[in-house]
This record gives sequence, structure tokens and C-alpha cells, in this order.
Amino acid sequence: MSALKKLLGQTAVYGLSSILGRMANYLLLTPLFARVFSVEQFGVITNTYSWVAMMIIFFTYGLETGFFRYATSHEDRKDEVYSTAFISVLGTSIILVSAIIFFAGDIATAMKYPEHREFIVYLGIIVGLDALTAIPFAGLRMKEKAKKFAFIRLFSLGVNIGLNFFFYVICPWLTSEYNYDWMNNIIYSIYTPQVGVRYVFIANLIASIVTFALLLPEIIGHKWKFDTELWKKLIPYSAPMLLVGLAGAINQNFDKLVTMYLLPEKMALHEIGIYGAIFKLSIMITLFIQAYQYAAEPFFFKKSKDLDAKKTFADVAKFFTLFTCVGFLGIMLSADLLLTTLLGKAEFKEGLVVLPLIMMGSVFYGMYYSLSNWYKLSNKTYFGGIISALGSLLTLAGNFLLIPFFERLNPGHGYVGCAITNFICYLAMVVISYFLGQKYYPINYDVKRILFYLGLASALVVLNMYVIENLSPVPRYSIGALLFLSYVGVAYILERPKKVII
Repeated sequence: MSALKKLLGQTAVYGLSSILGRMANYLLLTPLFARVFSVEQFGVITNTYSWVAMMIIFFTYGLETGFFRYATSHEDRKDEVYSTAFISVLGTSIILVSAIIFFAGDIATAMKYPEHREFIVYLGIIVGLDALTAIPFAGLRMKEKAKKFAFIRLFSLGVNIGLNFFFYVICPWLTSEYNYDWMNNIIYSIYTPQVGVRYVFIANLIASIVTFALLLPEIIGHKWKFDTELWKKLIPYSAPMLLVGLAGAINQNFDKLVTMYLLPEKMALHEIGIYGAIFKLSIMITLFIQAYQYAAEPFFFKKSKDLDAKKTFADVAKFFTLFTCVGFLGIMLSADLLLTTLLGKAEFKEGLVVLPLIMMGSVFYGMYYSLSNWYKLSNKTYFGGIISALGSLLTLAGNFLLIPFFERLNPGHGYVGCAITNFICYLAMVVISYFLGQKYYPINYDVKRILFYLGLASALVVLNMYVIENLSPVPRYSIGALLFLSYVGVAYILERPKKVII
């Protein structure tokens, strides 16, 4: 149990940076953008950052996982593994960023933003800088320097949020309320109202530069050596993780990208804006999964050497599922309140119909990640690529078939096809990964308990959707709180440590 407590402690610290930072981002920036921009402009931001999530996978090509694997198995050569991985990412990032800048006009046209070449330049540099921080951040995780990791993440997020408020709130307010020539001259020297949406990317770019600067001590504090033989081992191990990461990015973002090409442009941006806003309500589950990922990867590689490793992995999978189900239930029972409070615009509320599918899809995504360590520990990362490729095929086929279908069935609701596809894809990946894992790296998971937690949470959500939501606000939220506490209580009774009587 001490190993679980250690993992939970690390997850909590990483989660602090992720949850506080991203919640601040969500609670502050999302309402700001929802009020400052039209639904279509909100769609532009959602669509563009979906491309960023795809691009970062190519820039890092799985080397974080390769670094953890070889730094753990070659403890006497950690510095060489670190420097080889970083130099590799540095070289490819320079090439890829240069190509993006050179072809920025063509890329902008392909993305249907032909008049905004600068979007692509900003994004290329942002992704390049973020890629260069991947290995230094992985180094902090390997050294279990969770507090430093958290500080850098939070500080850079603070810079990003602060700059957005500066450009979209403070500058317009000062120039409209206090019309002093001397002050306006200062403000207009750094602020131009016509820049509009571009300030979102400028703020992100500055924050990425700050992150890189804060990590410089981790970068220059190593003896730099590129070990060609080690690199030849790193790449074959890491390359399938590129497919895994790419598939994950496709499964999470392709729906927002392909909608631009399956529907008329204005309708597409409107639907992407609604779907993207609803998708953000799954933020708590997504953040917990992200925090878990930061802590789990180095934990699993180190723990795999212990005799009780598989028992620990089984416990981790059960408790991970339980925690994500608690998040799923909590958000679903208060979804309309969250949406009204955070986004304000009534236009977004119509998208709540897909939230259960999105939320449960996020739970399955987390479960898949929790189960996926078997192919990393057994050096069969190619299975990760195969499973991910199958998931991507499901995503591609599902979106191409279902978005137009639901658009014809109910105009303005093509995104229902996105949510159904997302749900089916992650469910299929969980099932495939489980059965393959039992063949190549068998672990005695508590399947009955895991299915019980999933089924009970789903049943309570269905009860809330079709019975309790029809009540007035006070009884609705009171009963919702009672259902949530009942679920947590049942879990506590089942999982509390049993007293041993001798």
C-alpha cells in the first residue's frame, strides 16, 4: 500500500499544477473567450489548438517514454540518455519549425485560414518550444522533483492567463474609461485592438518562452553527448509511442478538425465552438488523467522490478477507475450549473446532450492509459502502435460517417456524431488492450469491482438525466448531492482497509 500512497502523493503534486493551472485557465479564460469572442471565433481557437495537440506528437515522437525506459534500465548512463534524447528532439524541432514557417501560407490555406499566415508561424514556434521542454520535464519527473515541475507549470500558465486578461480586459478598459493621451500612447505602443484573436497565440508564445527559460538550468546542467548507438535503441522503442500519441491526439481532436471539411464553414465553426465548450466540462477528469500520467510512467518502470509489482498495478487500475468515476458523476450531476456559471451563453447549452458520452469517453481514455503499461514493460511497444492505429481507424470512419448523418438528422447537431465516435473508440481500445495484456503481461485485475463502479456511476447519471433533471433547482441539486455522497460512501465501504482479527 505504501507504493500506492507514493503514487497518489506524486499524482497529487502533479495534479496541483495541472488542476490549479488548468482550472484557473478554464475558470478564467474560457468565460473570457466565451464573452469576448463569437461562437465562431471560439470555434477558431478550438480548431487551431486541436492542430497544436497533433503537432506536438510529431515533434517529440515518443522519446519521453523511451527516456524513462532507458534511464531506468541504464541507471549508470542517465546523463547520456538525457542528452541523446534532448539533442534528437532539438535537431528535429529546428527542421520542423523551419518547414512550418516556410510553408505557413500553404498550411493556413489548407486549414481554411488563408488570411492568417501568422497563426501558423506562432503555432509552429509554440510547438517547437514545447517540444524542447518535454525531455527536461521528463527529467524532473524521473528525479521526482514534482514541486519544481509544478512551479514551472503554474508560473507559465499564470503568464499566459495574465497576458490574455491584459490584452482583452485591461487594455480595452483603460483606453475606454481613461482617455488620457499619454496613457493611450503607452498602451497603443504594445496593444492594437485589430489584432483580435491573435493575442491568444501571442500570449501562449510568450508563456512558452518563459517555460523554456525556467528549464534552462535543467538543460545546460548536463554533459552533452550524443550517443549514436543508444539513439538507435531509443528510436525503435519510442517510435511506436509516436503512433500511440498520434492516435490519442486524433481520437481527442480529429472530430474538431474534420468538422471544418464536412460542413459549411460558418456552420462548422459554430458547431465546433459548442462542442469544444462542452468538451471542456470534462476538464477535471482530463486533468486527473494528465496528473496520473506524469506520476505513473516513471513509477511503473521503477516498480516493475519489485516482486509485488503486478498486484500493485492491479490496485492502481481499480482505484484509478474509481477516482475517474467519481469525477464523471460529480460533473454530470452539476453540468447545467457549471455550464451556466462558466460560459454564460445560452447557445452552448444545447450541446449538453453529448456530455455523458464525452465524459464516459474520457473515463475510458484514462482506463486505457492505466492498462497500457503492459506493452511498455514487456518491450512490446509495437502493440501500442497497433491498438492506437485501430482506434484511429475507428475515429476516422466514425466521424466521416456519423457527423454528416447527425447533421442531416438534426441540422446543427453534427457534433453528436463526434461524441458517439469518441465513446466507441476508447471503449474498443480498453477492451483490446485488456485482452492483449492478459496474454503477454497477465495481471489479475479486479474486473468485477471495476465494472461495478462504472455501472453504478452510469446508472446514477441516467437517473439524473431522465428523472431528477425535471425537478426544480433546489430539490434537483439536493438529490444530486445525495446521489454523489451515496456513491462515495459505497466506494468507501467497499475499499476501506479490512481489520485483521488474530
